[in-house]
Amino acid sequence: VILVFGRMIITIQDGMFERVYRLWVEDCAKGSTILIFVAFDCDAVCACHTLVSCLKTDFLPYTIIGVSGYEDLDEAFQKEMEGNSELRTVILLNCGGNVDIAGLFDIAEHPNLTAYVIDSRKPYHTENINNEKQVLILDDGSASVDDEDYLTTSFYGFCTAGIIYALSTQLNKANANGLWMGILGLTDQLIHQKISEVRYSSDATHFKREVRNYFGDEESANENDTVNLKIEASEEYKFMLLRHWNLNESMYHSRFVAKRLGIWKPKGEWKLKLLYAKIGISLQETELPYWRLPYEVADFLTKRLQ
Repeated sequence: VILVFGRMIITIQDGMFERVYRLWVEDCAKGSTILIFVAFDCDAVCACHTLVSCLKTDFLPYTIIGVSGYEDLDEAFQKEMEGNSELRTVILLNCGGNVDIAGLFDIAEHPNLTAYVIDSRKPYHTENINNEKQVLILDDGSASVDDEDYLTTSFYGFCTAGIIYALSTQLNKANANGLWMGILGLTDQLIHQKISEVRYSSDATHFKREVRNYFGDEESANENDTVNLKIEASEEYKFMLLRHWNLNESMYHSRFVAKRLGIWKPKGEWKLKLLYAKIGISLQETELPYWRLPYEVADFLTKRLQ
């Protein structure tokens, strides 16, 4: 994880985030509240959860506002700035990276204000990169500032919840809940096809390593963890809301199944029923909530779908 400070790229491991965090502490000591804008996606919400956990340990005041777009973001910012000349710190989670924040917020009118952008969607707007005074970007290093094609291709970097977890470790404020939030953020990217399977596997390996580092071996984890917390990897079907729907609804609404069977076509539903017949599951069983499927049926399903 790296920090883009103007045109300079500095690693978090060099202690830069600790300096940034101290700025937040100093701003709060001067009467500022930390204003946090959060995009309406799972990754951003998980990142916010971990970030707030860090702020609470130092009793830093904060305000959280969910935003659904840049018009919404601008309106919320202007509303918060009315009669609030003390505001110095604005943090944007999965929003703000692709638009000129200084222009959107008219940030020059607020010389004491700094916007901190943590956005997994790339590329960043060049004005955000070039602003050396009032816009700071926390990044995973997946965006090249000098790339000639910088503004032509959109992609996603490391999940924002993962970046916030990495930052919390630099402050010695990391915990199992923050680690779990990072894993959820990565899962959100995969489910919504924001990253490739290859990128997911690479980032998942990183989190597996973090889990091992945090929990150690199973014996020591059981001895040291009074509430017996445990995080472990498991294979899951790519079926939508499987644990909340029945098998038929979950498979029918799954992109994974739709692409392979052409569910939207006239014969798509027929192909799905044919698949049930081939794997030996009755239509009545597919209408049961997944958690009510007999164990032998669920186990049989796993073996036949592999």
